[in-house]
Amino acid sequence: MKTLIELYDERPLENVLSTEVFRPERTVFICPPEVAADQQLQNKLREYFRHRGIRHECIFFGVSLLDAQAVERKLREVVDRYPDCALDIAGGTDATLFASGLLCGQREIPVFTYSRKRNTFFNIRGADFANDLPCQVKLSVEDCFLMAGGSMRMGRVDNAVLSRYLSIIEPMFGLYLRHRREWPRIVTYIQRVSQQEDGLCAQGSYTVKGEHGGRVSAPEAALNDMAKIDLIHDLRIDPEQGVSFTFADAQIRAWLRDVGSALELYVRAYQRRGGLAGGEAGQGQRDQRIGRDGHRWRQSRVHQLQNLRRQDRGLERIGHPAGSLRRSDGPRRHRHGGTGTQPHAAPSHGAGHRRYRSGRSEQKRNHVKTAEGAAEIAAPLLLKKHLQNQ
Repeated sequence: MKTLIELYDERPLENVLSTEVFRPERTVFICPPEVAADQQLQNKLREYFRHRGIRHECIFFGVSLLDAQAVERKLREVVDRYPDCALDIAGGTDATLFASGLLCGQREIPVFTYSRKRNTFFNIRGADFANDLPCQVKLSVEDCFLMAGGSMRMGRVDNAVLSRYLSIIEPMFGLYLRHRREWPRIVTYIQRVSQQEDGLCAQGSYTVKGEHGGRVSAPEAALNDMAKIDLIHDLRIDPEQGVSFTFADAQIRAWLRDVGSALELYVRAYQRRGGLAGGEAGQGQRDQRIGRDGHRWRQSRVHQLQNLRRQDRGLERIGHPAGSLRRSDGPRRHRHGGTGTQPHAAPSHGAGHRRYRSGRSEQKRNHVKTAEGAAEIAAPLLLKKHLQNQ
């Protein structure tokens, strides 16, 4: 087999797994027209294969995956062009599966599939190379982002630095919760009175210039709370003489000047407590075997997404409008009529998926571009949990 024909699927794993295992010279994707026209998504898929050490050619043929006759014609065209080929029918839609059957009734080509439940490839016809073949592929977190069209970037601090501050992250997040409605104005004030890049001292007027020409007064309550948990020292507040204080260190200074740090740090600490993140810097991401562990994770993720609907109303009280999280909630519906609560449910990989209605696919892809985007989705749930425990 020199050419692998893939029926493009909304689950990114289905699009890459056979290429990972069998390493053909080229992979031909029978995909929707919008995917065939999306050069960015195609380049991300090629980047994934390069990242995995696979040097081969990716070709995309656009056709409606709901039109069985059109898919059959496109398959015939591909088989005529690349006669030494094999067809993977693990992905796609009912129409593509039907079209594959029509094609195989007239063409002798190897056909195989992959079972997520058994983590094994199976020979359907003439594909002895895939006969009861267990899948041994291991993937890192970065691999999963890449296959879905996203990417990972380095965080604000590495694990070695962050581990020294774990004891203050919980108090800092508690400070954020108490002052969450005024937090952007609090950070703006701190930025205005600490504009010198060198040194830890901050000093300024009691009232400073805010955003869009507004005025921001010193957040006395928040500054006093920061002093109580040793984020700042030597705090002096006087409406006439102004405000002065000293940051505990340069890292604390950077975090207090960044409006998003409190949530991001808490999410990171939550990951460490749950064993979802590596320890010291240099360990890298943990590899996860596709199989039983992945199946349990998928079911856990499905239940979490189902709970979003029940939590949505409560999120209104913390600044999230009703329905703002419903782009990604709820179980997915499969081509066989089942729901995501079935054992073969797959996780949402965000970028690269096309199943979101009302044009929301592009919104989702742009949102979950990095691990930071994933943290933005998780943070409101953690915040809600904290509010319930208060």
